[in-house]
Amino acid sequence: PWPLTVRCFGGFELLVDGRPLPSRGKSKHRQLELVKLLAAHAPAPLSPARITEILWPDSDGDAARHALETTLSRLRSTLGCDVFRSEHGTLALDRSICWIDATALDECIGRIESGTGELEPAAAGDAVRDLLRGELLAGESSSWLLPRREYWRSRIARVLGTAAAQLADGGGFVEAVRLLEYALAADPYSEPLTARLMSLCLAAGRHAEGLAAYRRYCRIALSVLGTPVAAEIESLARQLQERSA
Repeated sequence: PWPLTVRCFGGFELLVDGRPLPSRGKSKHRQLELVKLLAAHAPAPLSPARITEILWPDSDGDAARHALETTLSRLRSTLGCDVFRSEHGTLALDRSICWIDATALDECIGRIESGTGELEPAAAGDAVRDLLRGELLAGESSSWLLPRREYWRSRIARVLGTAAAQLADGGGFVEAVRLLEYALAADPYSEPLTARLMSLCLAAGRHAEGLAAYRRYCRIALSVLGTPVAAEIESLARQLQERSA
């Protein structure tokens, strides 16, 4: 196992040498908040000023810097090793000894974006699905999380949506449908992705799946977005219903 494993998607999980951290007492709260912050932004580093702004917003410059240095020192003791990397005035978790799901997801999506790597788009999409266990730091409500969640939601939806279109153009309807399902799991509010999935299901004769996507979107449009369902989606639903009859 890696010396440190950090999972952020689907809830926070921290493993030291493959085992959960023994105790999470009140004294470790700020230490864990720092790990969450760095892991959720991985692989990008953060400046000390940004870290202290988020974690110690009511402290002045010197006090905030001292609090950060103290927390880093305590974390090294808690984890039993130095897992931090400092470069050009920024701080990050050291990728050579830390496995972070956000970093693994970034690399996987990057390979799809660039068209490089050993995995075909459909297999790479499966790898994204396996890493994306749920919302970033699910159950957490810190305000700094909102832009990070939106970043991942839009990036995953965009990349998988584009890969699905390429697969569909090549006749890979089944694989394209699967990727769009993954994309919508990341961004269930997307009207274009829903329409694209329904259109592919119509073309592939997968009427039940297309209608299921329609019903999911209807629930979201009415209860969450508070908007009427788009005419294009209603039209696709009618065609799916007629074909399935």
